[in-house]
Amino acid sequence: MKARHIFLFLVLAVAVGYFALSTSNGPRIGQPKTVGAVIIGSTEYTVEIAKTDDERKRGLSGRDSLEAGYGMLFVFPKPDYYSFWMKDTKMPLDILWIHDEHIVDIKVDAEPSSSSQPPTFSPREAAEYVLEINGKDSEVYGFKVGDSVRMRF
Repeated sequence: MKARHIFLFLVLAVAVGYFALSTSNGPRIGQPKTVGAVIIGSTEYTVEIAKTDDERKRGLSGRDSLEAGYGMLFVFPKPDYYSFWMKDTKMPLDILWIHDEHIVDIKVDAEPSSSSQPPTFSPREAAEYVLEINGKDSEVYGFKVGDSVRMRF
């Protein structure tokens, strides 16, 4: 009888855990679907890879925070002038556009916006990758246009 109660408890715990995970707003930084690394100088970020239209559209919107050393890397099929906005994003972010393994533009500390028409941020040069990291990290670590970037994903 006692073993049956333990078995039922374990089945219930697994079911509750599965339900909680399946109803979340998608993967969270620290628990991403696809991960990689972006290294700028001696600073390494663990990144969630956003490579589909849906993943890129969702981005980091709706998330309350971003752990130190984590970010999101947006991967596009070809270099272009990809614009970003902060709609429904809850924390300031730095946006770094990357082309040919170099930073080509940076928007430092883009502020969150709940506006239906938030401002957009566009690069000065075409890029095929865009990295979002915690706001002001670029200043803290001294990132600048022209810095080399290495990626693993």
